[in-house]
Amino acid sequence: YSRTLGNLPDISNLVWDFYEWCYYRDDESFPYPREVLGRVLGPAKNEGNEMAQYVLTIHGNVVPRRSLRRLTAAELAQSNESEARKR
Repeated sequence: YSRTLGNLPDISNLVWDFYEWCYYRDDESFPYPREVLGRVLGPAKNEGNEMAQYVLTIHGNVVPRRSLRRLTAAELAQSNESEARKR
């Protein structure tokens, strides 16, 4: 790609692994946004900006989100987080 077009491609939206656990901001909890547990499905083309990702919600819906974060090691180790992931 870079030899053909002369510039480097932007791969910044590929920092997430497929089906990785994440917390994303819930739009329905305005004006006090809360973080909701979900799974990253990959880059959301034509939705938001270049960093938008498709997220699988706990109810099985796929939504594009830009505000998401990885779970910390402490959150992955907690029993309540693993119980929430089973739902």
